[in-house]
Amino acid sequence: MWLSMINTKNIRIYITTLLTLSAIDGVWLTLISPKIYKHYIGYLTAQKFSLAPAGLFYLLFPLGLMIFVILPALQKKNTIMFAATRGALFGLFTYATFDLSCQAILPHWPTTISVIDITWGIALASATSIISYSFSKKYIK
Repeated sequence: MWLSMINTKNIRIYITTLLTLSAIDGVWLTLISPKIYKHYIGYLTAQKFSLAPAGLFYLLFPLGLMIFVILPALQKKNTIMFAATRGALFGLFTYATFDLSCQAILPHWPTTISVIDITWGIALASATSIISYSFSKKYIK
């Protein structure tokens, strides 16, 4: 079943989703979040950026959006609202998993960071889903 998903159309949808996610999150990570994260959890951040885990995230997250949100929206002829809502839920579940786990195991993890981060995950996944769905529906046949 999963191998049947590997085709030119889905690869194009994946690349669209990957590029969209990277562009939106790139703005967040370079212009908005550094001061917030440094203020609240600077004591937890690594001195040196680790590319492998970040790269793995940016390969897997858009794949998840494609499989669980964008393809179902396209295949079922659903509306953009379906993609937006499912994307928001995907962002909620994935970002909440990380942030609530941090709150459970890290004694000084700020609730404020969890709220900000989960809100960002919802916005990021929803916006990425809307853009990827719209682009794919119009341009990828």
